[in-house]
Amino acid sequence: MSGNLPKELNLASNKPMSANGKPYINRFRADNSSYSGGDVIRIEIPCGRQGTYLFPKDSFIEAKVQLTVVDSGTSQKYFIDQSVYSLFNRIRVYHGSNIIEDTLYTNRLWTALYDLQVNEVERRGDCITKLVNDTTDTTNKYPIFQDGCNGQQIVTSSGTASTSTTSSLYDFAFVIPSAVLGSLCSKALPLGLMGSASIYLELELANANVAFVSNSSTNTSISYIVQDIYYNAKMTTLPSDINDALIESTGGFINVPAIAYKSEVKSMASGISAFNDKFSYQFSSLKNFLFFFINTSTATGAVTKRSVTARPRANLSDFFLLINGEAFPSQTVANPSRMYAELLRAFDSLTDTNAGGILSYQNYTNSNTHTTADDVLNATVTNTTQKRFFAGVDLDKFNHSSDTLMSGTSSIGQMVNIQLNFSSALTEALNLYSAVQYDVLYHIEGGLISPKF
Repeated sequence: MSGNLPKELNLASNKPMSANGKPYINRFRADNSSYSGGDVIRIEIPCGRQGTYLFPKDSFIEAKVQLTVVDSGTSQKYFIDQSVYSLFNRIRVYHGSNIIEDTLYTNRLWTALYDLQVNEVERRGDCITKLVNDTTDTTNKYPIFQDGCNGQQIVTSSGTASTSTTSSLYDFAFVIPSAVLGSLCSKALPLGLMGSASIYLELELANANVAFVSNSSTNTSISYIVQDIYYNAKMTTLPSDINDALIESTGGFINVPAIAYKSEVKSMASGISAFNDKFSYQFSSLKNFLFFFINTSTATGAVTKRSVTARPRANLSDFFLLINGEAFPSQTVANPSRMYAELLRAFDSLTDTNAGGILSYQNYTNSNTHTTADDVLNATVTNTTQKRFFAGVDLDKFNHSSDTLMSGTSSIGQMVNIQLNFSSALTEALNLYSAVQYDVLYHIEGGLISPKF
């Protein structure tokens, strides 16, 4: 009878009672107090205390960033390229000496996902934690939220040649898109069952010319530091009787489900009108395949270029993915509207009215690959056109398969290829950044954790 009643009238059914435990926040500090661009931040999280659990989705990185510029003689403004995601080029997680998570090009991948999933209204709050700019630069006529193009203005140089200008310290905080220690993990991490070896979080910092961008075409020497870095972990300790009963119910081992990303980059030469190459993605449950382009010379880093967020469509006319010769989807994906719909489907977002982030027709279809004017935050440019192309292929067997485990497409022992066709030859060389989202189970037994994918 109660099953037929709306929950407001179902007085016989309530949420389950919470177990007794002691919640607290542990702040794990990085090994060093300060790091520069190109350095690797390392944070140790001790394991082995019986009954201790860490909640990754409620834990976050906290730090401060400071930029120093040596002026070339022209006063310039310096911005972070969209958000603090641009600072981090790679994430690795170790259990002892065993690597259990490793993703390259995270700044470019995370900002692409951010563009798709976080809209203008939601970015208002992110201006507090991720240094996303929430104002309109009326001097440069540069609408920030119209295209989400750049982040907080960090410093304005003096305009005197060879003079060093150092910004204030800007604090930031964000939940890491991590399968072990962040937003991609679905359950608590049982640190008490992971032996005496610690977990180590490593975040590799990007080059300064990649992470920051200037409003002038005059190049300047810049450097930055990140300091006072903490991983703020929400944790709890269960009473021994409750913890023993919980462990007994698992049969002696635990599988912690999560999703993770793996990335690769390929080079595409100027002058080509088609591209086909294979990737080394070998997973038993691929959820989707993602890709985008960045101009090769821009990607290497120049303070006058948006090295992280400028993603042109590059006159891509159609594409399809091949896994061991089978096409995904079964028909070639052509035209921007179909590409966008397939991208939404890759994230189960076709019916989500809040999906789409800041992607618009203008920034999604922009094919200009040139490294000149529209890549520079120039004061004379009154309408800087953004490039936010992002493509994806759905590889899940069922809709909304995030509700189930290991429901993606297997690529174990299979060849994974992408076929791209362009309506006109590439005018400049591009980097093709690809990534796959895949299911992973972190198997914990005998004090060891190992990923199964």
